[in-house]
Amino acid sequence: MNIRFEYSFFGDNGRLYDVKADIEGSYDYYKALKSVLKIYKMTDYLLIRLGSQDCDGGYIMADSFAEHGIAYSFGISNDVSWDSAIADCGYKIFMYDNTIDKLPYEREEFLFFKEGISGMDKIDEPLKTLSYYIDKNGHSHEKNMILKMDVEGAEWSFLETVDYDILNQFNQIIIEFHGFIQSENSDKKIKALEKLNKTHNLIHLHGNNTSYTVKIGNTVFPNVMEATYVNKNSYKTEEDTKVFLPIDIDRPNDYYVKDVELGKWNEPFML
Repeated sequence: MNIRFEYSFFGDNGRLYDVKADIEGSYDYYKALKSVLKIYKMTDYLLIRLGSQDCDGGYIMADSFAEHGIAYSFGISNDVSWDSAIADCGYKIFMYDNTIDKLPYEREEFLFFKEGISGMDKIDEPLKTLSYYIDKNGHSHEKNMILKMDVEGAEWSFLETVDYDILNQFNQIIIEFHGFIQSENSDKKIKALEKLNKTHNLIHLHGNNTSYTVKIGNTVFPNVMEATYVNKNSYKTEEDTKVFLPIDIDRPNDYYVKDVELGKWNEPFML
């Protein structure tokens, strides 16, 4: 069954190109995807943006932070604007990225490790599970931590194997999900999101405009989306019937390309 495929990109000549094509896909998968990504509204805290205020590197979070907290940040690259903002809030940041040798700059609150995340510990690679790092750092009994993850697809294997007890150690979880459009392992993706929904509620979604989108009926699905979750045990939420995305404090990941308009995301999926 054909699905409309749309995206924008800049050519070598600096010109912006809009591309439209048809791809094969499953309507059932996209319907299930939207159902497990229902957005809830915070009833006791406002949303704020931390990190880059102009483009990629900033994330929407609940304005609720511990005086002296611990955060885990997976996927650093050359941008530590979010990490620095979290450090300003009083957090010590445990930072992991096996693709870089050092951070763009150092802070007392930054602890960097040239390692990455995986669904299982890998002996021959610098890739370990989150539970491994938590045990190693002496955080097995910590609560109210923050997790940020932008790991180019490794988030799916992480969610597939992580224990609920580990998830519950985090008050807020920010994940950039990759590969929504690809139909490979679609069942595993839905199950991973359902698993996260057991412990946390989704409070924000933002489409990454540097990747592709598909438009199916009344809904736009980006291939890459930034998602913010809050722990059900720590925050009061209710279903957001009026949410329209992006919100005013969102910013496009690519400053020169129009942001992805997800619109009235919680409306029922219709063809």
